[in-house]
Amino acid sequence: MRFWHRHSNTFESTILQQFRQWLEVSVIEKSIAKGNKVAEVQMTTLIEMLMRQAVKLDSIPAAAGDACAKMDLQGERVQKCVEMLDVLKVSNPKRNVPVVMSTKWETFDPSPPANQWELFD
Repeated sequence: MRFWHRHSNTFESTILQQFRQWLEVSVIEKSIAKGNKVAEVQMTTLIEMLMRQAVKLDSIPAAAGDACAKMDLQGERVQKCVEMLDVLKVSNPKRNVPVVMSTKWETFDPSPPANQWELFD
């Protein structure tokens, strides 16, 4: 039990960071549901941060009983958030930027040479 107590601060800070990231996922989800485009960089960064949280959770030594169940629950939440972000990434509306194309080409008439070239043998 004493061993787990030393790591409980790490676990609690991980939970707090994870909650903040979950809120960000929720905001992104609502924004996409409204049809707004969310920067892909933002979602990718959030996924990376969540994956770091998963690594932190894995690095905390296993505890007995209730603490172990809490760690497993947090790991599952991280996994669900990452999966949700992957789905949101795919459903993120693509902002179509109009491409201007011109079909009128400028033509150049070949002009006769102005100077006659002098040939040498």
